Amino acid sequence: MKKVLFTLFFFQFVALFSQNNLLQSGPMVGYCEMKEAMIWVQSTKEVGVRIDYFDINNPKEIFSSATQKSESSNGFTNHIVLNKLQPSKQYHYDVFFDGKKIELPYETTFSSKKIWLFRENAPDFTVAFGSCNYINEVALDRPGKGYGSGYQIFESISTKKPNIMIWGGRQHLFT
Repeated sequence: MKKVLFTLFFFQFVALFSQNNLLQSGPMVGYCEMKEAMIWVQSTKEVGVRIDYFDINNPKEIFSSATQKSESSNGFTNHIVLNKLQPSKQYHYDVFFDGKKIELPYETTFSSKKIWLFRENAPDFTVAFGSCNYINEVALDRPGKGYGSGYQIFESISTKKPNIMIWGGRQHLFT
């Protein structure tokens, strides 16, 4: 019996791990309006991509996007539109590749915009601006102190939790 349980656990673990190997980049929330949002995600190969989402205050009512096929012609990227949102709600979402949920080590949430037009002043927002980041690679760097540094600029931007990020220069990463 132990052998059977171990075998089942092993195959579930392998299946879960292999699904996460299909995730190249993302998911990332694109635009987010009162009734619609877009999630960007990139896979490592051709898969069917779907997003399930729900209002965190009503987790029993789950909505699903249409399944899209990621293709090599667009770098295996997908822009998934979620069009069953209600204003002023916080949503949780999950990514599915070929019908299997991708387990992520972080929370995947976003908030729909509230209805403010003709009701109150426009909501405040924060803009972050970054430029000219240079990441050193010790093996290829010049002798002595390197020109650049690490990822501190991104950590600083992240702590501010901006609504918008503008990258105004180049990022240098030499490998």
